[in-house]
Amino acid sequence: MSLGLWFLRVNEHRLRQYQINEKLGEENLLKSDLDEPNEHLPEEARTDVDKAWEGIIYLLTGKPLSEAFSNPLTVHICGKHSLDVPLEYAMVSPRFLTAADVKESLAILKLLTDDVLRSRFNAEEMNALDIYPGYWEEIEADYVLNQFHHLKEFYAKAAEQDQAVIMYLS
Repeated sequence: MSLGLWFLRVNEHRLRQYQINEKLGEENLLKSDLDEPNEHLPEEARTDVDKAWEGIIYLLTGKPLSEAFSNPLTVHICGKHSLDVPLEYAMVSPRFLTAADVKESLAILKLLTDDVLRSRFNAEEMNALDIYPGYWEEIEADYVLNQFHHLKEFYAKAAEQDQAVIMYLS
């Protein structure tokens, strides 16, 4: 089974609708939007970072996800707030960054240079820490860096459009 960290760009009104509907016990709008692309969550408002998600977290924190939550850089990848909306295919409850959080996260992530992140890539240690997907000796640092750049571009588009970002592991 392959794990992926998924990211969704939504306006804050829709984000609140997800939360309110869940509290009222009404239709799970997030699940509906994910099941059927629509004007609230079109295909271009969704992305993932392939199998590089835990590699990115490791480059930022030096730890696997299970140990990285105490590191302040983790929230920029894994979300600052719990959405508390269940998704049966998500490993944990989805999390999110508000539109303001996205702008802050983007500014911080832009400060991390490729040289700094590349210097933190250590395949042997990543394998020893069981960083997903494993077999890091076969994976180049550029793969992780390219996915990190892709995520920053996604955040830039969200920031440009004053959108929140929801993330979930599936």
